[in-house]
Amino acid sequence: MTIKEWRYICQKKGKGHLDWTERPSRAVSIYFTIIFAKLGITGNQLSTFNVLVAISSGVLYSFGVAWWPAALLLQVLNHVWDACDGELARYRGSGTLSGLYLDRLGSWYLYPAILFGLGVGVFRETDLLIAVVLGALGGFAMLQGRLAISGPYWCAVDALLYGKQTGGLDRVIASGVGSSERDMVKTVVPSGVLSIPYWVADLLFSRNIGLDITMLFVVISGSALGRFELAIAELIAYGVGGLIAAAAAAVTVFRTRQAEQSLIRLRQFLEDGE
Repeated sequence: MTIKEWRYICQKKGKGHLDWTERPSRAVSIYFTIIFAKLGITGNQLSTFNVLVAISSGVLYSFGVAWWPAALLLQVLNHVWDACDGELARYRGSGTLSGLYLDRLGSWYLYPAILFGLGVGVFRETDLLIAVVLGALGGFAMLQGRLAISGPYWCAVDALLYGKQTGGLDRVIASGVGSSERDMVKTVVPSGVLSIPYWVADLLFSRNIGLDITMLFVVISGSALGRFELAIAELIAYGVGGLIAAAAAAVTVFRTRQAEQSLIRLRQFLEDGE
């Protein structure tokens, strides 16, 4: 098959959409996907391996500045291969919920591993204990940010599964979700201004391309110049950015609307599975 044919099969659009921040990795990922497919590697196997790649990247950052270029390479490969597992599943027609779970798991491990590893690495080079503290806080803040962004969806899943078990799926959909879950999903603070810091934080601190670009400057500064101010600034920025993402995502109307739309999609999925 030609590259164009591979892209048609493996990267065809679904009901969702591909935003521009994912296009750079998609442009490259198809070449890795072809190699993985010919080696007989499955999407789930690659997803599992990619979790180890994410953790390994953080470990290499913790070894010190000499290892930072290798750590950055693993970080970028993790982002590219994050697209490959789904492409492999589409190629073989073998997409599963467990595969989706493994895919999400790698993304959750990456940010805490890299930030904590970077903090330890800066400590090795500068003896600044505060770098370890900032790395831990930055990783925790980013994890909380992702939890806040994903929270409405988990509420939707929980509500729909509850409705499925009790036979009240139509009632759950009609009311939004069940009583307590509805309060969680539909909590809206009428403050559209908070969408602005959310989108800024989402782009710079929750997107692969944002992390790759900022870490590139950190690695160049540390490896080539022996300067670690950018690394410390990175840890502080991601700590603050993670908290902003968590706060803004919790009250953004746009995210709430997405959660409500996910109710309909999940309902259809559950009904199709009967």
